[in-house]
Amino acid sequence: MSQELIAERYEVLKELGQGGVGRVVLARDGQLDRKVAVKTLLKAGRAEDRARFVEEARINGQLTHPNVVTIHSLGVHRDELYMVMKLVEGRDLKQIRQGLAAGDETIQRDWPLRRLLRLYLQVCEAVGYAHSRGVIHRDLKPANVMVTDDDEVLLLDWGLAKPVEEGMANPAGEQSFVDNEAIRSRLRSSIATSRSNALALIIGGDASEADGELTMQGQIVGTPAYMPPEQADSSAGLDARSDVYSLGTILYELLAHRAPYTGSTYSCLKALIEGPPQRPSQAAPGNEVPPQVEAIVLKAMARTPGERYSDAASLAADVAAYLDGGRVGAYEESAGEAIRRWVRQNTVAAGALLSGFLLVNVLILIAAALVLDEERVADEAKIALKAAEEESVRLGAQAKSSAGLVELAGQGEERVGRALELVASFSEAIREATPIAASERNSARAQTLFDLHLEFSKEVGLLAQAQAGIATEWEALGGGPTELVALQAPLREARSTLDRLLVSGLISRRPSLALHLLFLPNPPRVPAGVLPEPLPELELGAAGDLLRSRALWRAEREPEARAALTKTPTGPPALKAAHLAFGAFVEDAPLVQQRAALDRALKLNAGSAWLLLRRGTVRARAGDHPGARADFERAQVLTPLDAWVHGEAARALTPQFADAEMLLNNVRKICKELSANEERGGAVTWARAKTWRGQGTGSLPEVWSKSANVAAWRDAAGIYYLATNTDQARALAKRVLAKWPDDRRAQGLLAQVALDAKEFVEARQLSDAGLKKHPDDGLLNRVKGRLLLEAGSPSRALPFLEKGARAALTSDPWRELAECLLELGKLEEGVVAARRALSHDPLATYSYAPRGRPVPADPRPHRVLGKLRRKQGKLGAAALHHLRASSLWKSSRVVKAIGRDDSDLLWVGEIHEELNLLNEAAYFYEQAAKDPKLKAAAEANLSRLKGPR
Repeated sequence: MSQELIAERYEVLKELGQGGVGRVVLARDGQLDRKVAVKTLLKAGRAEDRARFVEEARINGQLTHPNVVTIHSLGVHRDELYMVMKLVEGRDLKQIRQGLAAGDETIQRDWPLRRLLRLYLQVCEAVGYAHSRGVIHRDLKPANVMVTDDDEVLLLDWGLAKPVEEGMANPAGEQSFVDNEAIRSRLRSSIATSRSNALALIIGGDASEADGELTMQGQIVGTPAYMPPEQADSSAGLDARSDVYSLGTILYELLAHRAPYTGSTYSCLKALIEGPPQRPSQAAPGNEVPPQVEAIVLKAMARTPGERYSDAASLAADVAAYLDGGRVGAYEESAGEAIRRWVRQNTVAAGALLSGFLLVNVLILIAAALVLDEERVADEAKIALKAAEEESVRLGAQAKSSAGLVELAGQGEERVGRALELVASFSEAIREATPIAASERNSARAQTLFDLHLEFSKEVGLLAQAQAGIATEWEALGGGPTELVALQAPLREARSTLDRLLVSGLISRRPSLALHLLFLPNPPRVPAGVLPEPLPELELGAAGDLLRSRALWRAEREPEARAALTKTPTGPPALKAAHLAFGAFVEDAPLVQQRAALDRALKLNAGSAWLLLRRGTVRARAGDHPGARADFERAQVLTPLDAWVHGEAARALTPQFADAEMLLNNVRKICKELSANEERGGAVTWARAKTWRGQGTGSLPEVWSKSANVAAWRDAAGIYYLATNTDQARALAKRVLAKWPDDRRAQGLLAQVALDAKEFVEARQLSDAGLKKHPDDGLLNRVKGRLLLEAGSPSRALPFLEKGARAALTSDPWRELAECLLELGKLEEGVVAARRALSHDPLATYSYAPRGRPVPADPRPHRVLGKLRRKQGKLGAAALHHLRASSLWKSSRVVKAIGRDDSDLLWVGEIHEELNLLNEAAYFYEQAAKDPKLKAAAEANLSRLKGPR
């Protein structure tokens, strides 16, 4: 190609950029005397590069949208392809982001967040248009978004764009399933290859290990820092939701001023394996990160496609709603936020409603929605307000008959409105974690929750007295009793709501203080001056039982929490549903029943963080780890300073071989800062990690075992078992059962200890007794399944092993399930289970194991996979897995943990003999013969090989 002229028409002026297979130059169109951009292939290009180039031009050329770069023509010059495009002059979003991150004052002044969001909205609209035409981009990132000086946005580089099958671009509520294990396996392969400097063998194209923002082409297409997890799996079907994820990463970058994953290709791929990135507000705590916009990011970047926006247009609608002051669908707004937003949008209507009697009833509904911090979605409030407005027109005509009544009603409604403002302010104060004790004040002027509660309660009391004072005058003017009650009831409800909000807030932060306020027996001692004197007499109404049970459960007094919920719930439907859901949870009903009750409760209490927390725990026990993670993340958004959200998520989702430093610096620190020593979740997870790494149990389990807290004994027992101190583990578990006879975790631990000690009768008795009360417990099911497998009943063992594996975060239960399926001849299912076992192998964390389970780099999943593949007739794959197992058996860590077994060498020899590779078979038989246990069998096979044939 000439360096001066292309197709005898385009004069090359300078090069604008160059990638792995092509370059873009600035040229002058000699015929039309205008500047254009011309994209060409480097050299002649490979056949697939030429095909992709033509496909890019064809797809891009069919997209006629103001925010999509225009393609003028596609041509061939001396057997070399080129396309002519509109010249776009300006800067890309990556350059703007880099300026913001560097603290450039000019860029920070010229590019506020709202301006960036308006530009981002244009990107979403361009992608939404492409989705409507059945096209996905597959390489969305800030560097591909150009912004002109006139704030015109153009989406560039459609080189990886792909048409999708009809209907895929708009899934219409389809619940997509992503095989996370397949993706993890594939990403691990990419990482392993990149470590050996052979990444090109995996991706089949051009990529740099030094920059995770470069586009990878080949089997894996896209940019690792911005691609969704499913895009890393070449077999996954991509649709509009894959682009939605990438759009979410762009918005993430605009908020945090950095990509969600940074560093090398290896680093980005590894981060994809390990889970979602930090939320933008955590990644950049000093930046402006509106909670509504962060909620949009979290929904767009959900790891499961079915939980994302269905397409870019839906994402754009939420962004536009935020910019216009409307309701953002992805954000669970509080009642106070809903009220303020509605008033901003409907100023005239709000003023008119203040003159109608029915507004009082609406305020009652909104105040009730704040009970127990179970916030209604804004749509319900809006519908109620609209109905009230219509009804107020009718009642207003009646009110005109008496000017005095109208004036009294207006005064009464103003008092109710002020009471509602106080309730909303107190709800926000709890969410923002106003200090709750004088010793925790950040400054001399800071108020505690107790101070605020006292101040607001007094003002509501004065409002109620003033409201009561109009009764005589109201009756004298001919006012009816129904309307008078409607003016007085909301003030009584506001007073009660303040009390319930205070207790609920304390349960989230300091259950020890909540126990005192609820006058429950044996509350823990607290420092002098922390609690108000005297303690206030609270009006909790029908919510009292539920609040008492929640406080006891949070204080780890589980049997008492169950007893507090024995009464039939009363009150409004939302409260009844929450009561029943928590009852199913504390009674440990079957997981299906718990999940159904929690789903019903959350429909009526959509913004309830504590119900989300409970559902996350149930989902984790049922093996739905992505769903559990989503619930925990939503709960953290709603109550960011609730230590139990962080602690429970760590208990439920973090295996003991996770990174100890991460836990030390994050979960443990967060829990301690938020709740002092009243939440051990972070400390438990941290202690498990240290124990797994062979660093000893430390002081924490010893302190817990000497405390009076039964739940602490249980946690200590689990850590001692992990450290192979089975005597101490058994003793502590028995102490737990002496106090709490039905505790499933203690029962499961005792059953496991007995099984490991080959005390089969005791293990069977313990597991059978536990399963009668807790049929869904993962550990009890696993012990029962192993006992049946040991007894030669794989068909009976299978359902128990399946339940045990689903709830597991380690490899052993999945391997045991695979071995059972192998015995039953269910080979395909066995392969899936064995792969799950490998996906839970902690080898990638470089852990150092004590003698306890699971074993890092465990050879046994490879061994069972080899057996399964051999039975399937896939001898090559079988030989590879047995060879891998053989190499792992030689590890000193494995030998220390589970001994040495070279049987795989014998099986590899047999496989080679089946393949008629006799010399190779003889070699492996000779190696197997070095093991005294295998010598006879190996030598017999060698003799057969050397004999007459």
